[in-house]
Amino acid sequence: MKGPFNITDDNLKIVYSDNKNFKNLWSKFLKAYDQYSYKYVIDVLDYYLLISNKAINRSFLIQNHEEVLAICPLIIEKVKNSWQGSIYGGKDFLPIALFNKKLTLKQKNHIENILFKEIKDNFNKSEVKKAFFQADCISISLKDIYDTFLDKERALDISTIHHIVDLNLNEDQLWKQIRHSSKAIINKGLKLFDFKVFDSSNFQDELGETHRKMHHSLAGKVTRPIESFKKMSDWVKKGCAIFIQQSYKKQVAQLIYVAIGGKSAAGASVVENLNLKSPIPMTHSLNFFIYKEVKKRGVEYYDVGLTSYRSSLFNHLSKKEIDINHFKRGFGERNSPLRLWIWFEDHSEEILYIKEKLKFYEKN
Repeated sequence: MKGPFNITDDNLKIVYSDNKNFKNLWSKFLKAYDQYSYKYVIDVLDYYLLISNKAINRSFLIQNHEEVLAICPLIIEKVKNSWQGSIYGGKDFLPIALFNKKLTLKQKNHIENILFKEIKDNFNKSEVKKAFFQADCISISLKDIYDTFLDKERALDISTIHHIVDLNLNEDQLWKQIRHSSKAIINKGLKLFDFKVFDSSNFQDELGETHRKMHHSLAGKVTRPIESFKKMSDWVKKGCAIFIQQSYKKQVAQLIYVAIGGKSAAGASVVENLNLKSPIPMTHSLNFFIYKEVKKRGVEYYDVGLTSYRSSLFNHLSKKEIDINHFKRGFGERNSPLRLWIWFEDHSEEILYIKEKLKFYEKN
């Protein structure tokens, strides 16, 4: 096949996560890919395995004798009594496969076909009836985000929106993208609160333990395995996250892990001190501090997260979640597409799923 790579069916190789060279090949691909969500980082995928009740890691990559041509995060987990492609008991979606940017369109289409056949072979072996995938505008360009193999494979599109803060802007331009009503709170917060940043050079396990205990207190229960909290501490030690402590009058107010991908970052887990009485909201200034901090570390885009305006058949939001989304839309001036899909084994599975969702939606 003509193009920058010599691709034949004979020289393509599929490499799974149990291969001794897998991590190095995956990381080398991401380094060349340059801009991507933290969700593709190996240590984050390991974390996803920990937060599932029962999960199988079938992530793989496709290479020829020259380079890695595609990477495919693939976690199959047991939810209730059946297996599906998803994360965290079905609460989150699998990041879509990434393809070598040097592939020609014809070569990419060829690799997409091979990759999705491999995905379906894995689904067949585990009797997977449905799978949930996502694509963000950090990892997939706007030019390509509406032309993916999942669209071609007729997966059900249930897309929504998220906000991405462009940190390439200077501080004055960034300030203009903040909601007017938040600016006074941010200015007061930057004076009132103390902020301390921890990375691989100064992070200590005690900080992670404090976060874990605050998380349990905030949730009122243990929501995920203890090992998953230790894994987040490992992110900081390995350089794929930073940890920020916000304090008020020498008391811890909030703690947050900020996960870092390729030229991008996102808040991964934030906790607050329920016993602290703050005179103003704390998160406005914390967010703005994070933007400035990660920008200094070479981050160009910060994913604020889901910012949809309302519930839908496929994405139920509580009043609290709708209010949080409104708050998040105050950082950055525009929405970006967050592509979401559900792949079904057959039409009957899709109808069954939609009926279940409709029943819930009618009640809520």
